[in-house]
Amino acid sequence: MLYTDAQKPQVLVKVNGIAGVCPSFNCDYAYTATTSRITGQTLSGSTLTITGTNLPTAGIKVRIANVGCDVQTGTSTQITCSLSIGPAAGSWNVQVTDASGLIPINNSVAKINVALSVTTIS
Repeated sequence: MLYTDAQKPQVLVKVNGIAGVCPSFNCDYAYTATTSRITGQTLSGSTLTITGTNLPTAGIKVRIANVGCDVQTGTSTQITCSLSIGPAAGSWNVQVTDASGLIPINNSVAKINVALSVTTIS
């Protein structure tokens, strides 16, 4: 067995079954506190509006009910995007990601309720 003394937690990475190699045999990581937070979410027709604090303004990806949303505008307090198709019926939270990962949502934020819509019966 090979053993190395590390002062920080280590990560073992495999991609397609192949182990990743870290420089100097050091695969450490450090948790960082997020400064971004989602504080509100509304869906009106096909327009999804997300409010928050310190929201990312570049490299944003937004999803709701596994449906992608095309970002129209993005500021540090509000993101507006347009859905090309409607989300599945149910209660959903938005998922906003950037290069650093998933932006957390306040626990007090109400989920978006999407009603079931029947257009034809045959």
